[in-house]
Amino acid sequence: MSYKFQFNCLKFSFIGAFLLLFQVVNAQAFNDSELSSMLTSKQKQLGGNFVAVITNPDTSIYKKEAGDVHSTKTVLPIGDCSQLITAMLVMKFVEEGKISLDDKVASYIPSFARYNKNYITIRHCLSHYTGIKQEKAGSRYAKKFKSLEELADHFASREIDYNAGEAFTYGLAGPNIAGRILEVVGKRKFEVLVKQYLLSPLGMRRTNFNNTDFSAVRPADGANSTAEDMAILVRVLLNKGTYKGKQVLSSESVDELFKIHTTSGVIKTASKLTEGMPYTLAGWGNTTTNDSAASISLFDFEGNTITVDLCKQYGYISLVKEPQRLEGALVTKEIKPITDKDFTSKCP
Repeated sequence: MSYKFQFNCLKFSFIGAFLLLFQVVNAQAFNDSELSSMLTSKQKQLGGNFVAVITNPDTSIYKKEAGDVHSTKTVLPIGDCSQLITAMLVMKFVEEGKISLDDKVASYIPSFARYNKNYITIRHCLSHYTGIKQEKAGSRYAKKFKSLEELADHFASREIDYNAGEAFTYGLAGPNIAGRILEVVGKRKFEVLVKQYLLSPLGMRRTNFNNTDFSAVRPADGANSTAEDMAILVRVLLNKGTYKGKQVLSSESVDELFKIHTTSGVIKTASKLTEGMPYTLAGWGNTTTNDSAASISLFDFEGNTITVDLCKQYGYISLVKEPQRLEGALVTKEIKPITDKDFTSKCP
């Protein structure tokens, strides 16, 4: 072996050791003791079985499994957090010029024109401004429908509480309608489109919208996923649409998802969990800068939550095995004040 070759080996070994040390130091920068203590003390409220993950733009830096949820790869229903996936898929179609956020729903689903809901747009659907009378909490509304087409037509036939664009009423109608529009435009089932455009390119192999009871696929609350898979989605947003060097979503689309769409007085339905929080196209705003949210959270009001903080450049995912209703969801809202302490804002 020549001296030059030996030197190069030593040089690259040193670089490799340095990078490994750098990763370890970064991973240890997050002080997990307070969060772990809180989650342990609140395990009962979270149903005993849950998983939590903290991620930075590059990798997961903290995880906690509790009860019989033994892995961040355990597949769990993520409820209303499904709306993040659906909103990102809508923006993919917008990027490709297939649709516009301000297109009328009736242009794609004729039943909306038939029931005089001509002014509802795709933007209204994602921002919960459709005005359509919402289903009651806990309603098994989708069980009797066998396709997303039937489900969308059902929402078209429902009464309205407000004219489109007048009032924010959080519910499941809008994202499900938006999902059906993607089926019409993409000429494939929603679950196939989301796999083609997002899940497969990102390697989210355990995420799906499939129902074992053959009921309608629900873009609003019907996804099954893992904490590990959802951490990938969070990293895409933290990196303004890129993942492992590939542009999955444009930075403009990410910006659009974080724009605030509610103003004082228009929010007609809000729980203790989201009281006082504005809404974007992708979730509830925690902190705001001008007309955008610097940080958003999605809640399914049963204990699952996803938070993405663009300024502090981290996110977290907390998923429960069994629905816990508001009690469990309120626990997850305590996570952000704890984790915020270990991340410095990079926003002006």
